[in-house]
Amino acid sequence: MINHCFDRSEFPCRFKEAQDVPVFKKKNILDTQNYQPVSILPCTSKTFERTMCDQLTAFFSNAFHPFLAAFRLGFGCQSTLLRLVEDWCRALDNHEFVAALLMDHSKAFDCLPHNLLVGKLEAYGLSKASVNLVSSYQSSRKQQAPNEVLGWKC
Repeated sequence: MINHCFDRSEFPCRFKEAQDVPVFKKKNILDTQNYQPVSILPCTSKTFERTMCDQLTAFFSNAFHPFLAAFRLGFGCQSTLLRLVEDWCRALDNHEFVAALLMDHSKAFDCLPHNLLVGKLEAYGLSKASVNLVSSYQSSRKQQAPNEVLGWKC
């Protein structure tokens, strides 16, 4: 089924239907502002997404700089921090200046325009069929609140 969808460059509509469930974050349990919506997708959707992710990761493994650690298997905050500390120690040993500019990009992908992402994928040389599949994945998504969430009537 996944191969058939890949051949057609189309992410199935049924896999795009999510149930939104409020999940408690912190502080006062009675304050509705302390809940974050989480979308529950069908398990087949997650299998499909994992397959797409694996193929995109393999495609981009040689395209990105070796020091890029975000969203890469085997890399993380520890890799980045270790690299920074090593570079800073080397610079200080050579009597050079050390500075750092830190930015929080944790919400960067929450507002990324889909057409910009599609354009970037094309620029990196992703096939037209793959770009169409990613575009299909992003479009026409549906969310709904379940009839009863945590005993509440919606």
